[in-house]
Amino acid sequence: MTRLVADTTDMDHEDFARLCLDPVRLAALGRAAEGSVRADALARTMGIRRREALQAIADLRLAHLVDDDGHLIDDELHSIAATLRGPEPASPAIVVGEWSDAEVKILQSFFSGERLTTIPSHRAKRSVVLERLAQDFEPGVRYDERAVSAQLRSYNDDYAALRRYLVDEGLMTRSDGVYWRSGGRVPPGPAPDAAMRTEEPASLIEREPTLRTRNPAITLAPFTMTHRSGLLEAADDERIARHMTDQFRSPYTGADADAWISKCMAEDPPINFVILVSGIVAGGVGSEPHGDISTGTAELGWWLAPGWWGRGIAATALERLIEYCFEDLDLHRVEAGVFLDNPASARVAEKAGFILEGIARDGYLKDGRLVDRLYYGLARSSLGDTGGTG
Repeated sequence: MTRLVADTTDMDHEDFARLCLDPVRLAALGRAAEGSVRADALARTMGIRRREALQAIADLRLAHLVDDDGHLIDDELHSIAATLRGPEPASPAIVVGEWSDAEVKILQSFFSGERLTTIPSHRAKRSVVLERLAQDFEPGVRYDERAVSAQLRSYNDDYAALRRYLVDEGLMTRSDGVYWRSGGRVPPGPAPDAAMRTEEPASLIEREPTLRTRNPAITLAPFTMTHRSGLLEAADDERIARHMTDQFRSPYTGADADAWISKCMAEDPPINFVILVSGIVAGGVGSEPHGDISTGTAELGWWLAPGWWGRGIAATALERLIEYCFEDLDLHRVEAGVFLDNPASARVAEKAGFILEGIARDGYLKDGRLVDRLYYGLARSSLGDTGGTG
């Protein structure tokens, strides 16, 4: 039996689980819960030597789970139970829009983060959830089945059932493998008749033409002052700035946001975009064209608020920006530099189609330290006639 050595008396649920993986300690803990644990009785029950039983009891005492008389210490168990994390609350993005208090409670009870934990069996509750899912599909836009499935899978693995429910409830229509939004509420954004529209918070409205991505929930829009509050909330995090140029400040202030948005609004055509996820500011992506003999080449950059990390959002946005650079800006090459100690950003570049072309030793000087620069590039000529990145 492996001896349990406790460096501290503070246990969490993971420490407790590791301790109880040993069957003798687990049996000893069960005896203590029933009344008290004794080495002789434990040894007979388990068919082990008395020395092993004594060791198991000693381990439990060391962990402050059993007292000197062999009784269970209830308070310690309660403290361990308190370290168990409950489900992640629903993301604010899930309840954006005009929902009643009752509908908000339903959404919050069935979503953890941005994942749908279970499909409601009660039809009224399921209708609220389906209404929320339908918001990710733009009225008037046609989607193939693959795109619909990919979007629904981001919420729940049973995307086929969700797709069927959306059609059955009249929220979407299907014909020859093509889907379109045919019911439900109009999502936040400009309505055909402005006089009939209820104004939403400025940071959540897409007022400018947007670049659609392969994920209907993720769009790129030219920066405007309507994005100011969302930009301030998303960008003010030291974890972003540590792998950005010194122009991206931390703390990120209102003056920083104003200067950046003013610069972007003067661009024609736009070369910097806000990343919107279901209308919420999640980050930014942009390009910096070169001149002289490097004309037709641009350096690309991106950032994402930490709350959105790990969901494939940055790669999707960057992939769309590359397409925009080749097709709309008529560039023949794009490049990107990544800090060597930022593997997550390197994965984003590679998922978006970039090729690692080399490493520049001591390529960056950031906060007084030299960091190697991963040098990524992508030529339009390498993509064939389509110009696409997929």
